[in-house]
Amino acid sequence: MSIIHHSRCLKQMHHIFGLHVESEVDRNEYVFSSLHQEDKERVINNFNYLIFGDTQETTFEDEYRILKNGEVRHIRSNGLIFRDGQGGVNRVIGTVQDVTSRRQADHQLAYTLRKLQLSLDSAKLGIWRYDLETKHLDWNEQLLSIYGLAEKEFEDNIQAWKSRVHPDDASYVDERFAVIGEGKNVYDIEFRIIRPDGEIRYINGSGSPEFDSQGNLVALIGVNLDITNLKKKEIALRESEERFRAIFEQSSLSYFIRDMEGRFIDVNQPMIETFGYTREEFLQLGIKDIAPLNDQTEILLKKIDDSLNATGSVEFESMARKKSGELFPGFVSSTLINIGNQKFVYGAGRDLTESKRIERELSEVTDRLKISTQAAKIGIWDWDIQSDRLIWDDIMFELYNLDKNTFTGTSQCWINRLHPEDRKENLQQIQLALKGESEFNTEFRIIWNDRSIHYIKAVATVQRAESGNAVRMIGTNWDITKEKEAEAQKLRARQLELKNRELEQFAYVASHDLQEPLRTVLGFVQILKRNLKDKLDGKSLEYMDFISESAIRMNQLIKALLEYSQIGINQQFTLVNCESLIKNILHDLDAQISETGAIFEIGGLPKVQGYQVELRMLFQNLISNALKFRKKDSTPLIKISAERQSDKWLFSIKDNGIGIDPCQQERIFTIFQRLHARTDFEGTGIGLAHCQKVVELHGGTIGVESTPGEGSRFYFTI
Repeated sequence: MSIIHHSRCLKQMHHIFGLHVESEVDRNEYVFSSLHQEDKERVINNFNYLIFGDTQETTFEDEYRILKNGEVRHIRSNGLIFRDGQGGVNRVIGTVQDVTSRRQADHQLAYTLRKLQLSLDSAKLGIWRYDLETKHLDWNEQLLSIYGLAEKEFEDNIQAWKSRVHPDDASYVDERFAVIGEGKNVYDIEFRIIRPDGEIRYINGSGSPEFDSQGNLVALIGVNLDITNLKKKEIALRESEERFRAIFEQSSLSYFIRDMEGRFIDVNQPMIETFGYTREEFLQLGIKDIAPLNDQTEILLKKIDDSLNATGSVEFESMARKKSGELFPGFVSSTLINIGNQKFVYGAGRDLTESKRIERELSEVTDRLKISTQAAKIGIWDWDIQSDRLIWDDIMFELYNLDKNTFTGTSQCWINRLHPEDRKENLQQIQLALKGESEFNTEFRIIWNDRSIHYIKAVATVQRAESGNAVRMIGTNWDITKEKEAEAQKLRARQLELKNRELEQFAYVASHDLQEPLRTVLGFVQILKRNLKDKLDGKSLEYMDFISESAIRMNQLIKALLEYSQIGINQQFTLVNCESLIKNILHDLDAQISETGAIFEIGGLPKVQGYQVELRMLFQNLISNALKFRKKDSTPLIKISAERQSDKWLFSIKDNGIGIDPCQQERIFTIFQRLHARTDFEGTGIGLAHCQKVVELHGGTIGVESTPGEGSRFYFTI
């Protein structure tokens, strides 16, 4: 393969590559064919990039291996590239140098230094052997010297040795010692000892099991090396060569070291796996080779180096490029370090692909959760206990009927909304939760600005500091008013069902057993009056009339009781137009209204869900009473109105009649309780009892406000 159509090589270059000067072989093809197999692709790619690639570089420098007569030689090459006005290559001038001897010298020097180190270390080795059968401990003088002990102080006892181990390292040493004691493995550890004079020394210890010819574990043997001086003198080297290397290689992060020109000096295995390059390939690359190919790359890299020179460290997120060309998001933290008189960049990188995916999924879940809680009207709150800072979401403000602008953000805002009867218990629940004695899972009532009452379900968790003290409560609220009302409605329905059964039985007795004797009495009285009318005097006939009137009155009471028992039975729950209902009642009472000259003021009345027959009885009884209990010297004035209160209607029927004595107001709704003589006002004394039952049938309450001589106001809720 010919890369450059014409090339000239000096004699020395022919010698380096083992090619005869007069050979007709193409020099470029020969050079490339001589390349070591592991370096060939990289060198050819770099050469093609410089000559034919989209670049304006005018210099090159590389180091690679060739095979010369079957021998591996190390070659260093550099040169200049001359380009024309369009960027094409006119000429390349370069030099090559055989650096094999220098490489071998480097390896030999490293080997010599290692060998010298081993020789020095061996001169300080303390050797011991512990016989498992006799429990006898043998040692050499160097071991005693290391521990600063006299021979008699060891007393052939392994515990004497262990007692010298630093307390912070004792469990670790025992653990590693137990490994060889089980005959499973060898160990090589570092630990500290405390000499008799209190001096702390660093020891490198190694040990292994010893077996006899039959494979039985018979002893433990080991060596100790005092490395204290080495620790002190070579701490920097040790950290860079041992601890740093352990972190560098064993970390899950991608670590690298590069020079200030951007060339990689070293990379760890995670970085190799992340980017897909081999270690050898990485050491031929620079930071630009793993950056995205775009116009902003040079700007970004310059900013990074400027920050490093200014502050000594930099952190950033950026896209990175794998060997395959795939781009992925990454996070990089870099620090400027000095080694000798040179500056290097030590960096750690992390692939954010999975983190970004989880972040996106978490964001989607959070959005869905937010939508779900909003749709379900679940409010979320967060209480910083130490600062008493309370944070509510929008749903919480809706649940509590509060304006954000008036919300002070303290726990008192919540307490102020609690129903007074529920405050003590719920504050105790919070204290128990903060102490960790119970969970916060409760129900309570709150009062809105319009005085309506709402039921809230609350659940919360407590977050604690390391000390165990509660620092935050995070929880949810949701409105359970409808559920509570449904429960109450079920209870009322059950109670009503039981009452209806009793009343049905009572109605049967009233309609049959009680009315039959009265009809008999009335019948015989009429027979007696007819048959004895000429024989009885006036007084006797008057007595006969008293008996008849009493029987008739008793029959009216029984019928009233029967009507009372039938309230709400077998009736249909419908939408009732109260205005139309009142007009019909007033039409039926037209004669009484005309007789009294009564005046009615009727406000806007609503349509309500209820039992039409019973509601008619309710309004008719109250209006009839207002007409009946009027002042003789005044024209009756009756006002009928209704007012909306949250989920119910408050009705009011007010008159200017005779009024009711305050001490009698609690009696008037009791069945058969009369406040006036029959000669003054006729009636059975059961009308208001009828009214109370009808109101309770509709889930409401009834009451009265009255001043004797000024009138009364009856009110009830539906």
